[in-house]
Amino acid sequence: MSFLDPRQWLLAIAFLGAAFLGVKFWEHRLIQQGDQAGYARAVSQAQKAADKARADAETKTRQLQTDTDQARKEKADALDQLDRTSRALAERMRQRPERPARGARVPAPASPGSAASGCTGAELYRSDGEFLVRESARADAIRIELQACYAAYERARGVVNATVTP
Repeated sequence: MSFLDPRQWLLAIAFLGAAFLGVKFWEHRLIQQGDQAGYARAVSQAQKAADKARADAETKTRQLQTDTDQARKEKADALDQLDRTSRALAERMRQRPERPARGARVPAPASPGSAASGCTGAELYRSDGEFLVRESARADAIRIELQACYAAYERARGVVNATVTP
């Protein structure tokens, strides 16, 4: 057997080819195992991040709901207080005299004279006073609702801005 024998060369080439393919197959298996381990690690990290985000969102949602419930209670209390006050004022207005009939003797038109000391509403007739009490109660109710709306917007904006990181 000499090195010039073509059968030995073919056998050596076949052996080297088999060794090369064996190494490549082994390398492929190691890469595949590494990829699977990396994929499993990435899935685990993503799952942990999603669980943390879900828990944070639930906490923030509960806090926002608690704050909203408290604000609704405060608004309802303010509206109840306003309703009680306006009812009491309306009752006081019902004790005022009625506006005189058109044909009745009405006061003379105003003439230049001494300046009035101030407008207190003490001279209002019943219907005028009741109207003004209703209008002021309606305006105060709108103001309370608007303040509650602004507060709810600010709470929601605070929660959203706290989660958004530039």
